[in-house]
Amino acid sequence: MQLNEHFGAVNGNSSSERERLQRQFVQQRELQERQDKKAKQAEDDFSDFIAVAASQEQVDAARERVADDDISEAELEALDADLLDGMPPSVRSHVAGLEPPVVAVQNTPEENDQAADTLEHAQNAVAPSSILVSTR
Repeated sequence: MQLNEHFGAVNGNSSSERERLQRQFVQQRELQERQDKKAKQAEDDFSDFIAVAASQEQVDAARERVADDDISEAELEALDADLLDGMPPSVRSHVAGLEPPVVAVQNTPEENDQAADTLEHAQNAVAPSSILVSTR
């Protein structure tokens, strides 16, 4: 059922009451969406924590083997590669030297001209004298 149909079907509600109920419904939906987003972020953070903990266990075990001279250079390099592959992006961004690479985009001359035209148009469209501010 559409939102307007649902609120319009409520008998005895005035137009302002329906509008209030609609606003309340929208606010509740937005609140739920924010809560869902926070819950998803918490799940992602927990997954990252588990991945880091598992990686830390591997690092600790490798340190013990290195201290005991019980690991070869090849095994150490393989472990290093495994740890890098399994490292979550949120963790990788905090490890020196593993920041995400900056990708340079090569535009064609036509794309550059189009971008310049778009920027010029946008700057001309928003002149300070054309901005109105509502204080409601």
